[in-house]
Amino acid sequence: RVSILSEMGKWMKVNGEAVYGTKASPWGLFPWGRCTKKEASKATTLYFSVFEWPSDDKIVIPGFRTGVVSAKLLANGAKVKTISGKDGSLTVNLPATAPDPIATVIKVEIKGKIDSQPAFK
Repeated sequence: RVSILSEMGKWMKVNGEAVYGTKASPWGLFPWGRCTKKEASKATTLYFSVFEWPSDDKIVIPGFRTGVVSAKLLANGAKVKTISGKDGSLTVNLPATAPDPIATVIKVEIKGKIDSQPAFK
């Protein structure tokens, strides 16, 4: 039990900003993970926590109607590429392997508030 708590503490030290002071995302649950958000007056930060690393190294957020300012891995600051689809989706291209075996967090910054349609109910 102590080792589990120790691992959790290490993860929180690196990824705590994706948890502390955040709210639930407007999308609900994703098959690959979860999302939290922090809203400011002119910007929103989204944190996509990927628990199930996709075999094609991409996650897709349907109903994403807001432009991305930046996207990076929270743990090391490495930039990740995003593609806005004509269908209103956002695709995030990930590294071939998960940098964190527990959950890798992708930090996405957008201008203004999130404008989305919930992906799941």
